[in-house]
Amino acid sequence: MSVWATLSSAFRFTRRSVRLWPIGILAMLGSTQLAVTHAESGEPLFASNMVLAAWLTERPAASWAIAFGVLAGVIGLWLISEIATAALVFAADASLKRCKLTAAESWRDGSRVWRDVVAVDVLVVVPVLVPIVTLVALGAAALDGGAVANTAERGLDFFTIGIYSGFAVVLAIVVWAWRDLAVRHAVLGGVRPMEAVHAAVSDLTGSLPRTLAVGASLFITAWVATFVLLPFVFALDAFGLTGVVLLTPALAWQWIVLPGVVLLGPYALFDVSAWTYWYRLLHPVAVGVPDVG
Repeated sequence: MSVWATLSSAFRFTRRSVRLWPIGILAMLGSTQLAVTHAESGEPLFASNMVLAAWLTERPAASWAIAFGVLAGVIGLWLISEIATAALVFAADASLKRCKLTAAESWRDGSRVWRDVVAVDVLVVVPVLVPIVTLVALGAAALDGGAVANTAERGLDFFTIGIYSGFAVVLAIVVWAWRDLAVRHAVLGGVRPMEAVHAAVSDLTGSLPRTLAVGASLFITAWVATFVLLPFVFALDAFGLTGVVLLTPALAWQWIVLPGVVLLGPYALFDVSAWTYWYRLLHPVAVGVPDVG
């Protein structure tokens, strides 16, 4: 199966699997955060809402409670998305075997392996995020604006603002291809998370150009998909309800608006099924040609 055939099969799966769209919405929760701050680094928390900021200034305990509540909510949404992702992987793989899983059956299967998906994410994503977090910490610690702070700021600009240009884009695509293939090794291959991560490295080294082509296609599709959110974002801005919001369903360390997952849920089916079909191309079983009719 070519890269184009893989994407075409994923599109057919998405179009014919409306019953799974609610799970796609849940899968999108993993890349959803609540943008409550301005993009400017010097602005205080909740600066985009002056009434709330003024109220919290007089009530520091409430500020901490809200902060921990938001953190707990983000973690909870992420864990739900891990189950949903695994559920969609099982559903997409079942389509290769010319059978269908109901939404309930997919969720049941995903619930069995969510810990493995979480472990793979931790093993792959955390090491990538650690340098970025370190740069932020260095910049915050070097308040005198000396060489350390300046170096940290330049590095942070490259890994955040520059993530869409040059080698940083390639790095992002490679990392998430690595993660997606590792998840399928853990979910469908039944191997331990660390072994799944190592197996995904072998996949990348053995088929890097074509795998990058799949990842690049999904990266572009992700940005096209976010266009459906623009009217919603503009409406929020018109009423002064949000600060600067950065959109993408593809990279988990960025922001999308929470209600946007409803519109982007079908994209999750497309993304998950595309990587599942690509995994099966690299590791074929006697299942025939993808059929989601």
